[in-house]
Amino acid sequence: MKIDLPEDVAQELQEITRKHGIELDFLLRLMISRYKEAERGRDKPYPTLADLVENAEAAGLASAQPVDTAARSREILQTEYADYLKSRIDP
Repeated sequence: MKIDLPEDVAQELQEITRKHGIELDFLLRLMISRYKEAERGRDKPYPTLADLVENAEAAGLASAQPVDTAARSREILQTEYADYLKSRIDP
């Protein structure tokens, strides 16, 4: 299927996918899902745990094995958080 979009809309979609490191089809599915929820009058101010699990699985972030993030929290903060903050600052 081919969809013809105005250039500014296409650029904005491309910027969102680049900024968040997601695929365009995932972004569009998420937008459609939220639109349908709002249309049904179930627009929630915060996602539920089920919503988070669904999004994680759709993005390929689910793990087949349990992950104990709390046990690794200091390691994560020391090794990954600084890089995350830097990526948020640098364009």
